[in-house]
Amino acid sequence: MFFWGTRNKNKYLISRVTIACLFGSISLCFNYINETKHLLVYVSRRISTSQSLGGCEISIAKEPDPPITPIFAASYPGSGSKMTWNLIEALTGLWTGDEWYTNGRDMNVVSMKTHYPQSNGRLLPHASKIDRVLVLLRNPMDAIPSYHNFVYERDNDLAAHSTRSPVTAWIPWRNENFDNELKAWEKSIEFWLDHYDSKYRLVVSYESLVDHDKGPLVTSALARFLERTPGVDIGDEQRISCVWSKVVKYHEAENSTTCHSDLISRKMRNVSVKDDSGGSFIYQAADASTYNMTEDISLSQNNSPSKFGKPKHIPDHVFALHPSDFNTPGSIAQSDPTCPQSLRVGPKHKPYSLEQHGKVLTVLRMLKSKYKSDDILVDILESYIQSALHSNSMDVAID
Repeated sequence: MFFWGTRNKNKYLISRVTIACLFGSISLCFNYINETKHLLVYVSRRISTSQSLGGCEISIAKEPDPPITPIFAASYPGSGSKMTWNLIEALTGLWTGDEWYTNGRDMNVVSMKTHYPQSNGRLLPHASKIDRVLVLLRNPMDAIPSYHNFVYERDNDLAAHSTRSPVTAWIPWRNENFDNELKAWEKSIEFWLDHYDSKYRLVVSYESLVDHDKGPLVTSALARFLERTPGVDIGDEQRISCVWSKVVKYHEAENSTTCHSDLISRKMRNVSVKDDSGGSFIYQAADASTYNMTEDISLSQNNSPSKFGKPKHIPDHVFALHPSDFNTPGSIAQSDPTCPQSLRVGPKHKPYSLEQHGKVLTVLRMLKSKYKSDDILVDILESYIQSALHSNSMDVAID
């Protein structure tokens, strides 16, 4: 353990200080004193951090060494993918990435977040090398409005994860896009379940992941799924439960006020990002003023930023990035997985028409029948059906 080794090192350093100051040179004495002082300050900070996290230490994620093969973490947008990204990094202590390489990381990550086949995702050329998938679901009646929040923030130049769209913006967008987005939600399930056998996939619902009783159990299943990757070692159930509490329930933690104040102070900064060919881009991204940013690098003609100063390989409709997307060592300060900096404000209730409500039920029942052999998925879909049947999210009078 860290503290056992450090305690012994402390004794060794103190012995060196004593010998150096009694029998050695003055400069050597002061060097050892400074070394000891810095170590003791570091240890006290680590102890403080460990205590503040309720006994589980969550360190900054690092690059897997030796390299590993990631899993896919697939979901429809608005289903808790960023929360799950933070949770996986906190559990494993290893980098995560996504299909657009928005944080400068490519294949050497523990998981690869993807929204494919929805329009914000893409299928990577090397997708066939990834043999397992985490499928993250959220009730479409909640996921689609959550995705619209992202669209609203992007279209109005608002910080990501800061604002829920007003109902006056939701209804016209919903009426224009509902059918396409419900189909995309459906395909986000069908694609991954049709391409990965049950032995190579884990299906998890957002609702279970954030539930006080089910959350630690679901996180344990996720941890054991991740540990099937050689080189991934997460720890016992007590640590898993503690990490879940600090990441998923971060808004209940003592540091939530500090996290949320950082959200308000985001500014446009230069960020280094890789493309498919391994080249790098510098582009402007909304980020917290507390993050250290990379120095600008010269851009070749082929790598020059496109609209809004973003890399050309990322489509405009996808480009609205979150501060903790930028974790690349040497270019941006590491993100804290216990401080996701999500504080959306605005109306939570987003109504549907009676016809749209019926379409949601039709899709849920169809998927439940199609994948009836997958007990976990069937249970999740049945919970969504029951939720829809008892929903008050219809706006017949409004329309």
